[in-house]
Amino acid sequence: MFMFMEFELTFDEINQLKALDAEMDRMLIELYNQYPEPEQSEARSQAEIELNREYYNISSEIRRKARKRSLKYYASHISELVNALHDELRNRAVFMYTLERADNHLRPLDMWKKNTADSIAQYLALLSPILHLDMLKYIDYVFNNREKIYRDFQRGQRGRTGYEKILNGPGLNTAMQATNHRMKRTEKFSSTGIEAVGEQIIDDVHIELSNFDKLKINDNVRKLFHILTIGLTKQIPYEATTEQILKGRRVSLSLDEYMNLCGLTDRKEARKQLRSNAETLYNISLEFDEKSKIIDPETGKRKYRKRHWKTRLLDIQAMEEAITDSKIIVYFTIDIADYLSKSFIMPFNLQALTIDTNKYRHAYALQHKLSVYYNLNRAKHKHIRISVKKLLKACPDMPTPEEVKDRHYKQQIIDPLEKSLIAIRDVYPIIDWHYCNSGGKPLTVEQQEKYDFNDWQNWLVEYTLLDSPEQPKLKTHRKKKDRKTKVIALPAKTE
Repeated sequence: MFMFMEFELTFDEINQLKALDAEMDRMLIELYNQYPEPEQSEARSQAEIELNREYYNISSEIRRKARKRSLKYYASHISELVNALHDELRNRAVFMYTLERADNHLRPLDMWKKNTADSIAQYLALLSPILHLDMLKYIDYVFNNREKIYRDFQRGQRGRTGYEKILNGPGLNTAMQATNHRMKRTEKFSSTGIEAVGEQIIDDVHIELSNFDKLKINDNVRKLFHILTIGLTKQIPYEATTEQILKGRRVSLSLDEYMNLCGLTDRKEARKQLRSNAETLYNISLEFDEKSKIIDPETGKRKYRKRHWKTRLLDIQAMEEAITDSKIIVYFTIDIADYLSKSFIMPFNLQALTIDTNKYRHAYALQHKLSVYYNLNRAKHKHIRISVKKLLKACPDMPTPEEVKDRHYKQQIIDPLEKSLIAIRDVYPIIDWHYCNSGGKPLTVEQQEKYDFNDWQNWLVEYTLLDSPEQPKLKTHRKKKDRKTKVIALPAKTE
């Protein structure tokens, strides 16, 4: 049933096969024109067999070389192989469900599972026994849940789903709200001469972007930063030592993994985007003050101290060698890795990376703000409430009320914000939300029918994260009160 996997092929090879298919169709049409009469059917059938044999030999040779190359590559890139096989299995589950819907007939499930396992057997042999077993379980999962996976594909959810852990810090979250059109352009002397630099201050965080005229901070840059930070989180523990930071601050990301995470399909455009975004991150510097946990050398106890941070995001070392056609390798600066290791860890919804930031300009920034706020306040209430004003401030490209001409607040602020909020609720089901008043009280009919911009920005948004993993309760540092047993004098018994 299945003989080859698309992930084995390069885009050039896929195009070769598509061209071969088109040529095959053209030759079949010519064949039927050459033998149009019924009495010529035998000669036509023989010619068609020869044509199919030739097509099969050419296409098989392309795929055979691709498989040989893929087996060699994935033998030393097991994590990428696992991701590629997961995608392949989901695609097959979607294909099976598509056939079932087309003819309204259930397919033999065991046969599909067996054929699928047989077709990827050579790749399964590269996995450890545990991963091999996990992959067989995943085959069961995708085919048993093929309708759900099909629905996900229908909604355009091409990226990976689920949650990963990510280190977060207020200073870095603020820095990622920088945007070119709000930066002040200045010129500074550097080792290469006069350089254009963009500067912006947000909540006392000073952000600089070197090479300002050529680079741009946007949602794709923010996505890449979060992907790399997820990689860093896997490699350095909370409150990491200097040795652990030096060892774990190097993060690599393949082009295939980047495309898979962000739901991209155009390899050429994805490569260009990845290189540009990585270069932008290399050129970002920041400076801010923030309280950080330190260990008192005298007492050995933790305490908070205000610390001044002035650093680049990424080390410039080996930049050219680190960005290739198939992957990037970055080094977080020691200061940033140290800062993050002392920050808090929260779950990051990978589905957010597939958000179409051209169609929903503020959706990525909104979901990230809501996720951070939710995890910081998760111990306070089941559903979290946040003001519309705070959400507006979290959108880097949202115009301020002062910037809106002719007071067109609905067209330029209200509608774009609501469109993005609706997207992360309905199109990319990450967050469920609704407007409310203080204390979670619902809006009245009058409020919803008659409101102006000032009324609207004072509303609250009550929300919860969908499918968020259960988080441990935050530790409190309240001292237990001494509970002394009070002695109560009882009256003497009377006779």
